[in-house]
Amino acid sequence: MARLSRITKKLVKATVATDDLTDALFTFQNAVGISAGDVAGRVFAFGWDEEWPAASPERRHEMMRHYIAAERHDAAR
Repeated sequence: MARLSRITKKLVKATVATDDLTDALFTFQNAVGISAGDVAGRVFAFGWDEEWPAASPERRHEMMRHYIAAERHDAAR
């Protein structure tokens, strides 16, 4: 079961600092207890996955904000 309350600024900062999106999301999801990648798959589809490695930290933070919001929305259903 996901524990979205475990999302901290430190965790997001570490995620954003990881150039490989798969590694970044794996570490993030494990820390939070997310066992399925379906939400991440929807959020990072259509080019964000390709954009991630060259994206600025600010852009990666923006992507993570969208992803976290989607996880929260999904969890509320």
